[in-house]
Amino acid sequence: MRSFKFLLIAALVLSMGTMSYAELTSVEVGGSLRIRGDMVDMEDSGDLSWVTQRTTLNVKAQFTDDVNAFIEVDTFDVWGADFRSFYPTGVDMAAPGGDVNMYQAYIEAKDMYDTALSLRVGRQELVFGSQWLLGRNDANAMFTGLSYDALRLTYGTDTFTLDAFWAKLAEGGIADEFGDNDVDLYGIYGSYLAVENWVFDGYWLFVREDGVGTGGFATDSDLHTIGARGAGVCGAFDFELEAAFQFGDVDSGPDWDGWAANFVGGYTFDVSYQPRLFLGAAFFEGGDGTDNGFNRLFSNYEYVAGVTTTELSNAWLVDIGIMLHPTESTMVMGQLTYLEADEVMSGTDDELGMQLILLGVYNYSDDLQFEIGYAHLFGDDGMHTSPVRGNGMAAGFLAPFPTTDAAGDEDDVDYLWIQTKIAF
Repeated sequence: MRSFKFLLIAALVLSMGTMSYAELTSVEVGGSLRIRGDMVDMEDSGDLSWVTQRTTLNVKAQFTDDVNAFIEVDTFDVWGADFRSFYPTGVDMAAPGGDVNMYQAYIEAKDMYDTALSLRVGRQELVFGSQWLLGRNDANAMFTGLSYDALRLTYGTDTFTLDAFWAKLAEGGIADEFGDNDVDLYGIYGSYLAVENWVFDGYWLFVREDGVGTGGFATDSDLHTIGARGAGVCGAFDFELEAAFQFGDVDSGPDWDGWAANFVGGYTFDVSYQPRLFLGAAFFEGGDGTDNGFNRLFSNYEYVAGVTTTELSNAWLVDIGIMLHPTESTMVMGQLTYLEADEVMSGTDDELGMQLILLGVYNYSDDLQFEIGYAHLFGDDGMHTSPVRGNGMAAGFLAPFPTTDAAGDEDDVDYLWIQTKIAF
């Protein structure tokens, strides 16, 4: 609770500061609180359970209609990890320092020079499209959030928007020349909005690593991603289709050469409960030793709750499901997903298994939401033999926890989560 008290004090200080600066037209204070309990049963491999909490508090200072500053701090904690007291003696065991992070802090100017041009400079989220490759990293269980030290230019009209941005992902050393020994992200993202209820996107993302090794390589690496996305609603039908291709050089090691695609389509019936039937599919090319497979970059798109994270790659999947709305404030969903690896080692299996997901969401109010979910993985032989590429140019594995027992046999996995969140 020490962290939350700090957030409240910070908000009060910033709010009182408005009395000293007459040029401020308004100050808005907001925030969010998300608490989640996770329980995992892995048959012979053991059980896991934990409760996590993410708290955010933000202040937006409006100077003019077009100029503002935004500051957001956050904490992410596992319940019990920061307990202060050694209770047998009453000794305060609080660790020195705090755990409050500066999550966002930027200056924004809109409609610059009476045009549709906007500028945002500072630490900020970069969220585009469905966050398939670039998002805020709060979809899966470990919802720590992701922000970037970046500069973003946006030109937006009713017909289209065009974004150009640069973000510093890692600083190798301030004594180096600008760009040396660093990892940088560059991007251009355009959206065409002229067709009602439809959107068409095109983008280029470029991760440049200058030998610092922070991104997973000891030498220089250039990773380019070009992609396109279309999404829309036509009567009772809805769809989203996105595909991307990656290429680039690594000075020492396999080069980048892989592609990926994602599709989801649904049909909503105009009857009681508004049932929506949906079908989805995705493919992420794996590495073959000569080339690296597709890298999910900074995805916030989760396919299989609990068992895989937003790092899932080197795989293809199909899913089918139904979504119902028993009341205006309630949603229930059932989904069945089949997973298979793309590239596997010689003599190993590529079948990863199937997973059933049941989900219920209740909106108590516009601000407060409750969620409960259950997933069961019917694990197959490939679950413990097929490596995948992770986000952020780092290596990972398919599951965040073991899926095999001591004998090397695959485990079925039961996963239950309960979550509540509020935003204000």
